[in-house]
Amino acid sequence: MFISPAMAQSWSRLRKRGFGLVAVVCLLSLGVLPQLALALEVKPYSAQAFDQAVKANRPVAVHFRTSWCTVCKAQQVLLNQMQTTAQPGYELTVLAVDFDKDQAARERHKAKERSTLIAYVGGVEKARLEGSADETRLKAVLKAALVK
Repeated sequence: MFISPAMAQSWSRLRKRGFGLVAVVCLLSLGVLPQLALALEVKPYSAQAFDQAVKANRPVAVHFRTSWCTVCKAQQVLLNQMQTTAQPGYELTVLAVDFDKDQAARERHKAKERSTLIAYVGGVEKARLEGSADETRLKAVLKAALVK
């Protein structure tokens, strides 16, 4: 989903001027707010979902995690925050993979460790983050998939 910079800027101006509720009502009536909220979308991984994103030339990131990994959990918290708050400029899908259970995905994406985030465009790897929950570095990896 695409939100133009002008729409995001208008939303920001309305909020700053105290028109938050009015802005929400207007954006809901125009059908824009759901798009804003879903600028970054986290979904379960499947090879088919990845292939569809590649075929459509959409930016996609693959996040390898486990339920017991503290770095993975910290990364997931950051991704969830980005998903639930409007993040203009992060229009991409993050596909979440269980590192311990999906060996085929690990091999396909050459993920050597859990807590790995890989950004792709058109099936080409653009950036990779391994073993870090640094917010700046995580966002930089996601942004790498958005640079044209």
